[in-house]
Amino acid sequence: MFHPASNKKIILIFIFFILNSSFLIHNCLCQSGWFYQPLPITGGQILDLRFFDENTGLIAVWQPNLILKTTNGGFNWNITYSTGRPAFELCIIDSIAVYVTSTSSNEYGRILRSYNRGLSWDSLPVANSWTVNGISFVNRDTGWIGGTSGGSPRIWRTTNGGLNWTVQSNETGFGKIFFLKNKVNGEYIGWSQFEDVATYKTTNSGLNWFQVGNVGNVTKLQFVDQYTGYAANYNNMRITTNGGLNWNIYYMPSEVVSNRINLFKIVNEDLIYGDYGRRYLGGLINRGIIWVSTNGGVNWGYQQPDTSINIIRYSGIDFANKDTGWSSWIRTNDGGGPIIITSVNNL
Repeated sequence: MFHPASNKKIILIFIFFILNSSFLIHNCLCQSGWFYQPLPITGGQILDLRFFDENTGLIAVWQPNLILKTTNGGFNWNITYSTGRPAFELCIIDSIAVYVTSTSSNEYGRILRSYNRGLSWDSLPVANSWTVNGISFVNRDTGWIGGTSGGSPRIWRTTNGGLNWTVQSNETGFGKIFFLKNKVNGEYIGWSQFEDVATYKTTNSGLNWFQVGNVGNVTKLQFVDQYTGYAANYNNMRITTNGGLNWNIYYMPSEVVSNRINLFKIVNEDLIYGDYGRRYLGGLINRGIIWVSTNGGVNWGYQQPDTSINIIRYSGIDFANKDTGWSSWIRTNDGGGPIIITSVNNL
């Protein structure tokens, strides 16, 4: 039996812990710019990062092959998937559902599926696939996978949440794929990339595909409507305003050591953030930067997170709103702070 004095001591310690934790979180929320949020891993490469809302998010990590989850805005992360197979691209469907591209133990293509915000996962094979390179779902049931089978490109479609798959194309699928969630004239419109060879488009839910302007071997492809699309291609952003028939090229500033962009987040029609840039600070010191465009991807500047954070490149980028955003190991509550503009770079 506890002595009453001991009970009071425990209660006081508990209250102190709660107050101290609240103070720490409040103090972090008051920080400006991009600030550090540690992850429970050593090493590893961040392949993708997505948030359901301001609190709950997921990170796909490669080597070690893990999926991390936070429920408090990134202040703490837990391992929610660790079966040894990699998770590549996260595709959040709605407020609780998420699909992820992966592989099986014999290297065949699979998707991981969760209907509880990443708490538990199903593993589903993509029939006869060797690799899965892109994923796009318009709802929990209907989605497409781009990949390969026997060394040839493929597009597969599912209408029952990944349980069964039907081949829709053997001309494209090596690269990224994207479908609009809302139908146009009763059909889903989508785009698919075949490495750097050709870009394909469908206007009848993947039944038929035809070539449009080649956007190149991109790391992310996204459309906001049937006309306007964005693609990250090494050191530039490519934008179309006619459904992919033509693409304009806008380069990242070349004054930084590495002006690569890998993934991006479209916050609104003007504001876009990107990852994977690197800046040289002198004395063999390199630090990661976050790309920012405030005119829809035409011109780009960058934000410099705290240089005491020893990260050479930040990978993955997402925002819950114009102020609250994340990349690997960092978070912002004010949109990231000042934007450094080095030149006019729409070459």
